[in-house]
Amino acid sequence: MNAKEFWGRLDTLLKAKKITYIMLASDCGIPSATLYNNRSRNRFPRIAEIVTISLYLESSLDWLLLGFDRNTNISTSDLKAFQTYINAPKEVKDLVDKVLRGIT
Repeated sequence: MNAKEFWGRLDTLLKAKKITYIMLASDCGIPSATLYNNRSRNRFPRIAEIVTISLYLESSLDWLLLGFDRNTNISTSDLKAFQTYINAPKEVKDLVDKVLRGIT
């Protein structure tokens, strides 16, 4: 995985869908400054943000992160669940992360 390639694929996808970073940030509940800072520093966003972006853009995580696609279908209910997670208070996110770490 390469963050620079991730941002390049995201740029390509946004351009194809005629979506700006401002629109993406707003619709996904991610601060635009967070996206711009990560992009300018060639850092990956948080995993929950990547998943939300993938769901919103109807793109597979495989393609977005790795550059290949296994034709993964993503539902809009999954998008809403991840948006809820991203917009949750820090204490809630920490609890969800703790539970998920215990499952894996």
